[in-house]
Amino acid sequence: NFAKKHHPMGQMVHDFSYAFINPEEYVTSKFPPSREDDDLILTAMHDALEWVYARNAYSRVFLCPYPNSSTCRENQIDLFSSAPPFADNSELAARARVRVQEWKMEYAMG
Repeated sequence: NFAKKHHPMGQMVHDFSYAFINPEEYVTSKFPPSREDDDLILTAMHDALEWVYARNAYSRVFLCPYPNSSTCRENQIDLFSSAPPFADNSELAARARVRVQEWKMEYAMG
């Protein structure tokens, strides 16, 4: 299994909901360009992560990069599909999912 072989924790660490990098760090780092809806996306991410922590579900909820992504397993819960405000707003969920991936890439490129 590629993930186990190359990632000791089983998958990319930035996909865990108990973030090794807080989503706010992407925005405040100034590596990604500022976007008009960054605050909206960041607030939604914080609300969703608060939902995860309030339920002590951080070991089961992941930031799956794509819906039904192979990087998330059957026993894992996709933050963007399950946590409010994303669970009730598929458009916001899709925007946030894409934006988090953009932030990760831009942050990594420095």
